[in-house]
Order: sequence, then C-alpha cells, then structure tokens
Amino acid sequence: MTVRTSGYITFGAGDFVRTDRGVTWGIKCSVVDGIEFVSIFSRNLDGTWNAEAIIDDGFDMRTAEYPNVIDWFIHVLLPKLNAWLASKFPASGTPPAPLSRLEQADQLINTRLAITVNSDGTLTASLK
Repeated sequence: MTVRTSGYITFGAGDFVRTDRGVTWGIKCSVVDGIEFVSIFSRNLDGTWNAEAIIDDGFDMRTAEYPNVIDWFIHVLLPKLNAWLASKFPASGTPPAPLSRLEQADQLINTRLAITVNSDGTLTASLK
C-alpha cells in the first residue's frame, strides 16, 4: 500500500482495490499539508478516481483515542466502511449464484493469501 502525499489519486500494487457490481473502488490513506486522512474512492470511466466518502479526516488526531491502530480499524474504519457499502451496494432482488470450487479458490487466493517477507529475505505464504 502506498500513502498518498500529493498529486492525483492513483492505486497500484499493494493498494486495496476491488470491483463489485461493475464498480471499481478502493481505500486510500493520504497525508496532504500535514493532515492525515483515509478515504474511499471509485474509479471513473476515464480511469481517474472520485472521492466517494471520507472514513477519517483526522486520523492523526486520534492517537490518544485509539493508540493501537487495530482499535481504530475496528471502531472507526469498519463501521464507516459498512455504512458506505450498504448505501453503495444495496441488497439485490436475486441472490448471486453459488461460486464453483475453482471460483472459490480464485477468490481465496485474491482475498486471503498473505505473503510475508521474513527478516532473512525469504518469503512465506499464509492465510490472512
């Protein structure tokens, strides 16, 4: 993941980006003019990114409230992201068809596979 410090919004390798119902969206951490914030963006047809919602526009101010980032993740990011997801992707009339075993494997590889770089430079695969 790359933290944006200036310029246009871009998403690259390691950034959280996915496509659901034809909408490509991602979450980006930024620090601009000394202000740290976390936002949700969606990709426009021309490839540019549009700010959809701000998850936290004062991330740097929450150190005392959430000294551990995982607490911020649970108490701030997840509720705000779930609210945005519910409004952006409301329930559809027809439940999706079940995934095949191969589609399930593909989904797990893309969402649950973690690769860790060890201190000696070797790589280890695990389930996240």
